Amino acid sequence: MSATLVAGDDDPYRLPAPTPDSPVVLDRWISPDNHHPNSRYRDEVWSLAPLIDNPATSLVSIHWKNSPAEVHDQLKMIAWATINGELRPSYLRTRAVAARSRMGAAELVMTCHEWMIMAQWLVERGIRSLSDCSSDDYTAYAAHRGSDATRTYMERVLGRLTDLWAYDQLTAHPAGVPQPPLGSRGFGRLPARRAGRQRGGERN
Repeated sequence: MSATLVAGDDDPYRLPAPTPDSPVVLDRWISPDNHHPNSRYRDEVWSLAPLIDNPATSLVSIHWKNSPAEVHDQLKMIAWATINGELRPSYLRTRAVAARSRMGAAELVMTCHEWMIMAQWLVERGIRSLSDCSSDDYTAYAAHRGSDATRTYMERVLGRLTDLWAYDQLTAHPAGVPQPPLGSRGFGRLPARRAGRQRGGERN
């Protein structure tokens, strides 16, 4: 995989910079029959209800109070690109066969939650910008998260860290998130664990 996915200024996958009043979900992703209120970029709670059309599906939100202040703005920008952008086909070809260019609302919440967990861990280690996360930091974080997790769950976690890098490339002003050195060899170093309930209430 290339070390960077950033293209030129005419890159069709890169999004314009949002303003404080920008909707969290752009109109093109909202179906005509969906009338849920749309949050604004400045809000500290982002409802993802505009992405949910099935009345039987629970409405979910991203709560930014859980984001450390040091990287709050960086994570918000990347999350907005994740909600409204589409991953490049060149990146999707490196992922699983079922990989999609966009996430559903529930996966968005879990992905952003994982980013906040990692961000808090970085801040506690004295790292105050996502761009300063080194290969050793990624490896240490994977070992930290994998201490009581199954291999399958950790593959999801590591995939979300790679998505953080990929979606950063879609923002108007990338934070400079380094590419995680966590391919199949990284997974292979993770100890196998018995299945069970994982952090964040997610199951394998």
